[in-house]
Amino acid sequence: TATCDSIVTLNLTVSPLKTHSMSHTICQGDSFTFGGNMYTLPGIYKDTIHTATCDSIVTLTLQVLPLKYYTLNETICSGQDYIFAGIHHTQPGIYTYTFPTSHCDSIVTLHLTVNPAPSVHIVSTSYETDNGIFIQLNAISSTSPLSYLWASSSVLSSYTIPNPTTTVQVPTWVYVTVTDANGCSSTTGQQVPTPVVSTLYAP
Repeated sequence: TATCDSIVTLNLTVSPLKTHSMSHTICQGDSFTFGGNMYTLPGIYKDTIHTATCDSIVTLTLQVLPLKYYTLNETICSGQDYIFAGIHHTQPGIYTYTFPTSHCDSIVTLHLTVNPAPSVHIVSTSYETDNGIFIQLNAISSTSPLSYLWASSSVLSSYTIPNPTTTVQVPTWVYVTVTDANGCSSTTGQQVPTPVVSTLYAP
């Protein structure tokens, strides 16, 4: 000053910035909002929060967990169904369902194949021998190979071949179940009539 000098002492205090760290985990396809921004990719993100004193710097570590994918390959026969996600499926196709879990969802894809059931019908013919009249049964099908299982109240010469023989005294139902190489089955039945006994009359 014009007279005596003035000595001013400044005590300067530098306060450190406030830093905070946080971690968050989301699932693939989800998002997380941080600092006014929406994030979907994993990484480290920072945001500065302004305060009346010193700013706060917040660091976010974002982890993104992948979804779980599974594939099922299933085969059924025509006339059957396959239960997937509580739904009965009878037609071939590709079906996808998301199963919620406690973490990230599981996405399951079903590839369903439907094999046709074999077609079959019975042909019966009668023939006479010295031992009586026999019925020749034939299971006719365009599918091969097949396994056979016959059923009847009359006795058959075999129950596991395509062409057994039998004798009947009254009209009788016979049934055959055929199964193909894929495990698909069909059953059909036919009533076999009582054969007519030929009688010769001598004049």
